[in-house]
Amino acid sequence: MIFRRAEQLFKVFISLFCAFLRLILDYLNVNSTLPAIVKKDEFLLLRLPLLARELVFGMLSPFELINLSMTSSKAKQAVTIFSRIKRFSVSLHLRGKPGFYIRGHGKIWAHLWTTGQPDRSPSYIIEHSKTPIADCLKRCRAITEVLGCPIIEVSVSSPSKSLTNWLSAQQSSIDKIRISFGKQEDVNYFLKRIRVLEKIDLVLSRCNFQLETPQELNCIEISNSRFINLHQLLKLNARFIVLRHSILTNREINEFLKSWMLMESHLNLEVIEIDCYNGKGMNKIMDSFDKVAADFKSMNAMRKINFSMTSSRARQAVTIFSRIKPRFEVTLNLIMRPVIAIKGSETYWIYQWSSLTVDYPDPITLTSPHNIFYIAEHPMKDCFEWYKRISGVLGRRIIKATFWGLNKSITDQLRSQQESIDDVEIGGCSPKDVIYFLKNIKVFGSLDIEMSDYNERFRMDIPEEPIYLSIRSAKFLKYEQFMSLNHHGISLHNSDMTNKDINRFLKSWVACKSHLNLKFFEINVAGPNAMDLLKGLSYQITTDPKILSKIEE
Repeated sequence: MIFRRAEQLFKVFISLFCAFLRLILDYLNVNSTLPAIVKKDEFLLLRLPLLARELVFGMLSPFELINLSMTSSKAKQAVTIFSRIKRFSVSLHLRGKPGFYIRGHGKIWAHLWTTGQPDRSPSYIIEHSKTPIADCLKRCRAITEVLGCPIIEVSVSSPSKSLTNWLSAQQSSIDKIRISFGKQEDVNYFLKRIRVLEKIDLVLSRCNFQLETPQELNCIEISNSRFINLHQLLKLNARFIVLRHSILTNREINEFLKSWMLMESHLNLEVIEIDCYNGKGMNKIMDSFDKVAADFKSMNAMRKINFSMTSSRARQAVTIFSRIKPRFEVTLNLIMRPVIAIKGSETYWIYQWSSLTVDYPDPITLTSPHNIFYIAEHPMKDCFEWYKRISGVLGRRIIKATFWGLNKSITDQLRSQQESIDDVEIGGCSPKDVIYFLKNIKVFGSLDIEMSDYNERFRMDIPEEPIYLSIRSAKFLKYEQFMSLNHHGISLHNSDMTNKDINRFLKSWVACKSHLNLKFFEINVAGPNAMDLLKGLSYQITTDPKILSKIEE
């Protein structure tokens, strides 16, 4: 009872303190001089314990946090550290009234600029300006630095080169971009400089527009796709494609669908949506697809593969069905022996190749209906030839690969089947083979590398595409190169970085001066001076298993 009463009193105190703080922040909005309570870095809020301070910050809107950060350098540092934990996201809109929207904790705040009358409320600010776009970009940059949140979405009539350069100077990627009536050179320049992770939304009116898209996209939606002919469609490489007001004929659509369904093109494409106003040609194709789907619903992965090998027509039928009903995930494991695993909703099917009879698995495994074991003179070659024959039958490319002893031949064989893999783990390989692999195959999910036999002068470029990066032999990674990394998660083992280097990085990261996309960082540190790397930083030591499990997830 006493503890509950104390907790209630503490919450009342925090609420009253927040009300008092808001009065000060409102005062700062209309007065250029600071009251005595916030002068000389002596703001009372900054003297509160860390937990109490975070509770107060959690009750403030982004506008109030930004105003607070302007009171002193210590206040800015405190707000920046808090924003690293309680993250916001920023969307930049430069159409109509230019401005940005801040999202976080289930709420939205807007800051807009206009040449007309200003306005203000707790959730939005409309500010008068003679140069709205310039003032918007200036303020947006300051906010992303303080709140530690990159711009995730941009909506613009036409992305001028100056805007593209401004954005690329702050970050190398965004989640979404919406462009209306853009010039061809400006749009292509933007897509070349800024990587779009989730969706490109284009509203273009020119019939002769030549779109130059990156090699790999997640989603592209073109609201006025009259400029997309069959040649340009075949060049689009995305997981999701949406074309509105298309001029493609039924014959061209049918040609594309057949090529896609038979895995002859667009290996990464999962969904395509095209407006079709005359459905006679389409109906004929879709009827045949429906018949195929009805015949194969009951087959598991192995039965589909075996049936597809009986004839070219059987292969075509199974491939088309798998394009319509993709239910499997394919992984490649090249450690002791070549292994291809196919995962369904609840079951695994395993194919293995070996050249030695002593390399047989357990006899029980051999007789399992979910495992097939091949004896081959050239296991690796036979494995890839088998995969090439059945590629497309399951409607999926390899999404995860593990290599031990990677070489150029393996990379070339895999590259002939697909351009990218979601998750890759490489171990026991020479640096030369790792570099060759990363130059030829893109990794977009997680990349885990362990290399051997490299000297002190060895250097290697780290690809920007992976979301999560793990390097188990990181002696070659020096501080300068590490500071240029911008992945969402970084794990380093056997690193040569000193405690001083790590401390410099942590201060830079916490202050949102670098690694804006980074969410977690792991590095092995040992020795009696290990805690030196936390000098000058606020931190908490915990053994709470719930917190540790969240970090591991």
